[in-house]
Parts: sequence; C-alpha cells; structure tokens
Amino acid sequence: MGKTKSFKKMKLSRHDFRICVELPIRAKRLKLEYVCIPSFERARIGGKKKVNPIKDGFLILTEMIRLFFK
Repeated sequence: MGKTKSFKKMKLSRHDFRICVELPIRAKRLKLEYVCIPSFERARIGGKKKVNPIKDGFLILTEMIRLFFK
C-alpha cells in the first residue's frame, strides 16, 4: 500500500514477477520509504510449484544487473 503519486514516480516497467526486484530498487533510489512485510502462503492446490528456478532466477538476476547499470 502506498501513495499513487509515489508509485507513478517510480515508473515501473515490469509486469511479471521481476517487479519484486524492480520495486524496492527504484524505491530506494528515489529515497522513498518502504517496509518488507512477511507473508505466509497456504499449501498449493495443485501440489507442485510451476516455477523453473534456473530460468526464473536468471531473469531476476538479469533484471538486477540491468537496474544496477541504469
């Protein structure tokens, strides 16, 4: 939750799970205040996660590198 003005100020570009990296990095650079809140997820209905850790981890890493040099 936050102010719409602050959210627009960050100019987020990702619409997938890479936003979890982009959001805190941009907030920190703009000196916006943010807090991490732990969450607890219920057990999955399907039983298995559908995330490919190598592919998705690589995408997150490349996003972090992209934001570091930008």
